[in-house]
Amino acid sequence: MPLTPGIADVLQTPAAPTIAQNATGAAATINYSVVAVNALGQDSISSAVTPAFNNNATADNTVSWVAVPGAFWYRVIKNGALLVTIGAGVTSYRDNAGSAGSTYIPSTSNPPVYYPAPPVDGGKPTYVAAVTGLVVVASATDFLVLTGSASKTIKVVRAGVSGLATAILNTTVRALVRTTADSGGTSSAITPVPYDQNDPAATATAASYTANPTINDGTNRIVSSQKLLFNLGAPTAGSESSRLLFDYGSRPSKAPVLRGVAQQYALNLNGVTVTGGSVDAFIEFTEEA
Repeated sequence: MPLTPGIADVLQTPAAPTIAQNATGAAATINYSVVAVNALGQDSISSAVTPAFNNNATADNTVSWVAVPGAFWYRVIKNGALLVTIGAGVTSYRDNAGSAGSTYIPSTSNPPVYYPAPPVDGGKPTYVAAVTGLVVVASATDFLVLTGSASKTIKVVRAGVSGLATAILNTTVRALVRTTADSGGTSSAITPVPYDQNDPAATATAASYTANPTINDGTNRIVSSQKLLFNLGAPTAGSESSRLLFDYGSRPSKAPVLRGVAQQYALNLNGVTVTGGSVDAFIEFTEEA
C-alpha cells in the first residue's frame, strides 16, 4: 500500500536482515531492521526486526541484508533509531557503536506528487440546454432560463451567448440566479440533452422567451455580466458574431446552484432591443442527489 496518500508505492520492503554476533556477553537485546531508499529519497516500508541477543555492553554485530532492486541507499535502523545510511551496492554493516544515531523519521513524502484537478462534474450527469436563432422581443429581459429540480441539486457549469443584429449593438448580458421563478411571457420549452446518452433524462427544465416573462424575484442575484458585440448581418447571412462565456468550472463546489423548482438561472439582455437579429445561447449544468 502507498506510504503516503497520493504517492505511489516506493521500493519493495526489504527482507528481515541477518545478524552475526561478533561478541556476546551481557544479557541485552538489540533489534535491527533495514529500509531501502529510492532516487527521490523516499523510504520503503521498514523490514521486519531481527534481534541480536546477549550482547556486550558495546555491541559488535554485523547486519546483512538482501539487495532491493532500484535502491539507491539503505538505512540500518537500530532499536528504532537511525544507525547509518549506506549507498547502493553495500549489503552489510558492522555495528560496534555504543548507541544508535538520530531519531528515525521515514522520508515518505518528499517530493510530493501532484495530480491534476478532477473533472468539474465529478462524474455527475451533465446536460446542455441550447437555443439557436432565437428572435427575442424588443426590450428583452430574460431570454433563456434554466429552472431547478424537485428532486436534484442543479449546478451550472457554464453558459454562453452570441448574436447577430442589423444595427450596431454592444450591450451587457447578465447571468442571474433567482429564488422566485419567472411567470407569464411567451416561452418555448427546451429539452436538456445529456452528454452521455446512458444518463437519465434531466429533471431540471429550460425555456426560451420571445415575449418577456414577469420577473417575480425582486432580489435576484447577478452572478456575472459581460459585454457582447452583436455582429452586423441578418440571421441567415452566415456571419459570425463575437461570443461570451460564463464559466464556473474553476469553482465547481460553489458554482451557481439551484435547489427546487422555484429557483432559476437566467440569461438576461437587460432591456435591450436586438434590431433585426437573433441570439444563440446555451446553459450547461450537472445534476446530483
